[in-house]
Amino acid sequence: MKNREISEFYNEINFKETELGSLPVDWQVVKLGEVVIKISNGITKIQNKNGKGFMVTRIETISEGKLNINRVGYIEELTESEFKNYKLEVGGWRYTNKSYQ
Repeated sequence: MKNREISEFYNEINFKETELGSLPVDWQVVKLGEVVIKISNGITKIQNKNGKGFMVTRIETISEGKLNINRVGYIEELTESEFKNYKLEVGGWRYTNKSYQ
């Protein structure tokens, strides 16, 4: 979500009850497979911090809807296939699942 959309959600006053709990009235509950084209793990290659290569977002790179450019990593070499499979498309989004122990 864009920051504007997030703030609009928090300011929402019209909610409906769903099997997931309260949601804004204009939202729908759907199965993930109905709205997602691809779900995959990220690329696992050695990254550098010297700014050379392809920019890579990481768990610590994105917080509170913002990209911290100082925390991205870089991969110097990617095949055309790797680039195609791992690039983030316009309108795409990232989800990070990290377990804490």
